Amino acid sequence: MNDDFPDDILERLATIAEAPFALANGIEPVSISRDEVRLRMPMAGKQNSMGVGHGAATFLLADHTFAYASNMGPELQVAISCHISYLKPVRGKELTSVSRRVHDGRSSSLYEICVFDGNDLVAVMQGTGHKLKG
Repeated sequence: MNDDFPDDILERLATIAEAPFALANGIEPVSISRDEVRLRMPMAGKQNSMGVGHGAATFLLADHTFAYASNMGPELQVAISCHISYLKPVRGKELTSVSRRVHDGRSSSLYEICVFDGNDLVAVMQGTGHKLKG
């Protein structure tokens, strides 16, 4: 991690890192900072019936990136909506995701997650987070 996070945030991020479904699918951090989260995931065994990367695998990576990005502040956040646009078929061996904070309000947040297959942008997800109070 690139930033100096308080202990409670480090514990929250460690819990996200240990999510069984993400671990089972090989998701790994590339870099994590308050400004940007980058994750990667191998695509072996994640193809659909047409032989390209399954949309659910692409969504999994985007959603997990959103979980990290939205949970670096004082409030725990949960997703209340996500919208993903699939732009190109996934043909490579690994996907990489990158987060960008679009809005951070009192009770909600909005993040954009771009998913890349090599240099190709293959999907964009917008995730809206709800900040849980106490």
